[in-house]
Amino acid sequence: MTSGALRKLDQRFAPSASWADAGDVLARADALSVARRDDGRVECTARFAGVRAVGCADGPDLRVALARAFVRARFGDAVDTPPEKPHQVRGGKIEPYDAGEPIPQHGDASATGNAGDIRSVPRM
Repeated sequence: MTSGALRKLDQRFAPSASWADAGDVLARADALSVARRDDGRVECTARFAGVRAVGCADGPDLRVALARAFVRARFGDAVDTPPEKPHQVRGGKIEPYDAGEPIPQHGDASATGNAGDIRSVPRM
């Protein structure tokens, strides 16, 4: 059950379908301009914290336009379709793996022994 900050571990982040997720994107906006066109579509122009580019996009509703503006500001005009199967990213390339296999490990991810040292594995 999804409720507030709780979410199933296998549930995808979907800001274009859920205001709970879209709120996380909206919270990153430093500047936001929204306009509804005569045809009913929504135009969104936004600047997001930590992102230099301004994102401009439209969509059938505000959630979709906001999500598209964030993606355009963060990643540019062209992005790859997300993989549908379990995968890992190594060296900037997606490597699929079969469901049920152990989660791939890369390099030494062990802690140094200090209680406060988490040493999480960096994402690429």
